[in-house]
Amino acid sequence: VISIPWLLLNTEELDPLYKSGKVIWIKSGEPKYDSKINYDGPDAFTGELTNWEIDSNDKDSYLGYLKLQIINETANTITLNIDSEAAELLGSDGKTYFPTNSITRAYEIGKIQNNYKVNDFIPLWGDITLVEGTEVIGYMLVDLPKDVTISRLRWIASDTVTINY
Repeated sequence: VISIPWLLLNTEELDPLYKSGKVIWIKSGEPKYDSKINYDGPDAFTGELTNWEIDSNDKDSYLGYLKLQIINETANTITLNIDSEAAELLGSDGKTYFPTNSITRAYEIGKIQNNYKVNDFIPLWGDITLVEGTEVIGYMLVDLPKDVTISRLRWIASDTVTINY
């Protein structure tokens, strides 16, 4: 008799924030929330390291952000079009929210405020081509009312993957 532990067959028990679709796998961090985020990254034109800030739309909202690792496990090549239609984020209020453009929302600042700093922030936005066995890691942003949290991510760009929080 060959015994395969049930735990190996049930990914829910291993890591509920690591899910697969038909060709991609997504590993998510827990959602985080703040009125703004600060990070450093290269300027698109000069390549120089620059301090950036993204803030909420208004005083009644804040930013929700998710660190996502998207892995192409089986397809020869896939192109992810990461935009406002790449995912649906279900809020704790039962409403659906959509990602916001973290590239156009970012503006240069002189100095990073440490209480808003996200150390490994990389905007997850635009067209990204992944060959088999490669991955992309970055942050997806969403504008939310202050009393709303993210309950579910439903990824719909090039594949469908659902992660519950």
